[in-house]
Amino acid sequence: MTEASPSRRGFLGRLRPATLVGGLLFVAGAVAGVAVHPAFLLAAALGAFGPALLREAGLLRDEDEFQRQAAASAASHAYLAGGLFVTAVLVAKGWNRGNAPDPEAEIWLMALSVMLGARFLSYAARFWDAQKAAFRILVGFGTFWLLFVLLSHGSEPAALAMEALVVPVPFFLLAFLSRRLPRTSGALLLVLVAAGAWFFGVFRHRPDGRYLAVIPVVLFLLLPLALTGVGLLRVRPGHEEP
Repeated sequence: MTEASPSRRGFLGRLRPATLVGGLLFVAGAVAGVAVHPAFLLAAALGAFGPALLREAGLLRDEDEFQRQAAASAASHAYLAGGLFVTAVLVAKGWNRGNAPDPEAEIWLMALSVMLGARFLSYAARFWDAQKAAFRILVGFGTFWLLFVLLSHGSEPAALAMEALVVPVPFFLLAFLSRRLPRTSGALLLVLVAAGAWFFGVFRHRPDGRYLAVIPVVLFLLLPLALTGVGLLRVRPGHEEP
């Protein structure tokens, strides 16, 4: 009879201090958030996600291999369950609504977009190295905007050429530059992100409080490009692609 894995014996004894503190904080924050004020749900979120964030950032190394595999499997299951649930809610809310605008549905769609975007970026960064991921992401952005320009100005050659030079072409140039000069292209990409944030007014004060309008820009354009730029800046000298 084989001995049980050390990670399986004594569940409470095997709990890491960060996990235990996070669990207690989650319970206290959830109870206070329901009974006292919703602001306490921030403490619940900190307890639920804080330890995992610290481990993903490499600031906390307190789990063995079995615990890391269990955490990865649990995160994958949570992603699948959450994505299916949000999708079901969107379908249910839009079943009789058609294409009529619904601010609440937009928030649910934003939640699904965050999940899908984070999944893609995480997979791309782990499956490929930073340069290969950056090349594919930038080519993808360039192709998307090229198709958008073609559909918008297919019958206007002058406007088509002008917009193609301004929007899609820089993505393709940065994609190929990232193969030879990753840190240079990463720095240029971050400059492009800063210019985009200024152009779209991401940090502009909005007296009407309508900040949701800039969230798609941040999620689908600026954030992926910023993460790609940071990844390229971290490429060590001598590791450029041939």
